[in-house]
Amino acid sequence: MDISTTIIGLILLTLFVLPVFYAVKKGSASNKEILANFRAEAAKHGMNVTIHEQWNNRVIGLDQSNHKLLYSKTNEKHPKMILVDLTKVKKCETSEVNRQKKSANGGMEKVIDSIHLAFTFHDSKQAEVKLEIFDASNDLSLDGEVQLTEKWAKLLQPQTIAVRKSA
Repeated sequence: MDISTTIIGLILLTLFVLPVFYAVKKGSASNKEILANFRAEAAKHGMNVTIHEQWNNRVIGLDQSNHKLLYSKTNEKHPKMILVDLTKVKKCETSEVNRQKKSANGGMEKVIDSIHLAFTFHDSKQAEVKLEIFDASNDLSLDGEVQLTEKWAKLLQPQTIAVRKSA
């Protein structure tokens, strides 16, 4: 192997690695900014977020002592924040929109279009709140969102029950 082949190989490798490195670095900075915005919003509401999770430009966090939940979804640098007062929640459950689709082998398969955490309130006049965990029109594919939703529904159920017992 001569020196010119080695140099061409190194140049091609560099041309491939640099864009990948840049994309990873940019994604990491974006995630840090999303989390910083989330923490600032939580502080505005006097929350001490003890448990939080971040995925696909979304963050969910729980203040266990004040029984508050904060959710953030960021689209093109514009965060949408939703605060849920768990003292007013009657029920928290998972909500899934799906459909049946013919698979390649001729059978039917379930396709999930969206997954939400749905909150109903003691006050029946208050509208149900749905926090988007996954939406097939915006997210490329499911990556643990079903389990994430179930985990948070189980985590939040005792929070709402504890509040009702203490009231």
